[in-house]
Amino acid sequence: MKKVFLTIAATALVFAFTSCKDDLVAPVITLPTDATTPVFELGDTAAFAGVTANDNKDGDVTANVTVTGLDFVGDSAMLTYSVSDAANNIGTASRTATISASRLAGSYKVTETMVGVDPFNYNVTVAKSGTSNTKIVVSGFLGNASNAVTFSGNGTGTMNMEPASLSGTLGAFTLTGTITYGPTSSASQYTLLVANYVAKYGDGTEDVYTATYELR
Repeated sequence: MKKVFLTIAATALVFAFTSCKDDLVAPVITLPTDATTPVFELGDTAAFAGVTANDNKDGDVTANVTVTGLDFVGDSAMLTYSVSDAANNIGTASRTATISASRLAGSYKVTETMVGVDPFNYNVTVAKSGTSNTKIVVSGFLGNASNAVTFSGNGTGTMNMEPASLSGTLGAFTLTGTITYGPTSSASQYTLLVANYVAKYGDGTEDVYTATYELR
């Protein structure tokens, strides 16, 4: 009896192994034919619109498709779609897209620090640039209502400030820096985390700032 059981078990294992080995074909992902480069928001589920996936044995596996590349603002972002079938064959497909900065827009409370100076607070308004999907304009920068600076997305979690000539209590200065954005809130809006920038004055001196942003 024991010998018969072992024979049956071995046969079952061989059958299962053979069945898996017979399925060596990966699912096929079909992407929309984009007439122009599509524009998506950070983490946007719209990136799945029109995407389908089918497997020669499992049939429609569209529900299992995942996508990477939606994490960072930038032009010509590479979106990679992946899906696996029951035999763990993996199919992939890619397309380029623009990832918009719209979800960075909002009103923020800023806590700013500078070496030798007590931290101070002010409010800013962040809006997507009207000229580019991948830029944001920060108004009220450094607590001055007339100050506005632009940051450009470059496909990473850190956006670069476009150099700006501003004025303050110490006179005119040139401002450069970066701003780093982080996780979404419950409303699917992203929160700006940390800004680092340098103000250079005409006399050669400079101030280095660090600021944290919190959605209001």
